[in-house]
Amino acid sequence: MDQLLASNQDVIIVDDEHKQQPQNPAIMVGNLPYNIASQILLRFVTCEGLSALVCMLQREVALRLVANCGTSDYGRLTLAVRLWRDTQLLFDIAPAAFDPSPRVVSSMVCLGGLRPMCKDQKTLLAFDVLVRAAFMQRRKQLGNSLAGLVTKEQFAAQAIDPTRRAADLHIEEFLRLAKARMA
Repeated sequence: MDQLLASNQDVIIVDDEHKQQPQNPAIMVGNLPYNIASQILLRFVTCEGLSALVCMLQREVALRLVANCGTSDYGRLTLAVRLWRDTQLLFDIAPAAFDPSPRVVSSMVCLGGLRPMCKDQKTLLAFDVLVRAAFMQRRKQLGNSLAGLVTKEQFAAQAIDPTRRAADLHIEEFLRLAKARMA
């Protein structure tokens, strides 16, 4: 990780060997380009070699990372990151702080230490499929958006009402459905 930090490599092409060094953890700090911030975060959120990620992002992306269940900002990105790390909005940065001034407010966000909620690869794949399908049609009831993926019996066995919508389901509930789907 020391080589990664000292080398100023393109974060998109850093090889996986540098990402997995838990014996010498580092903190990733960066001003992430707004157009690829989500891609970068998803690439490094599972990294064992990082004790934290502290990033400046467009406020819109930051709000998605720290969104609570039941809000309009809560979605796939929220869940994909929270599956691995806790998130915290640190502070906002006004456009006037930059020269030239951007047209957006920026925010500093901290993604804390790695604490995976699930390590089983099959369950993680099922989780991704469910979350993707649920939020593709986020206004639909889960029974409809997840039709063909989750049965009425699986909803019932997990005590999840299929008339709820994707944004109203906690990450633990998505994980329970993913595990039920794998059973």
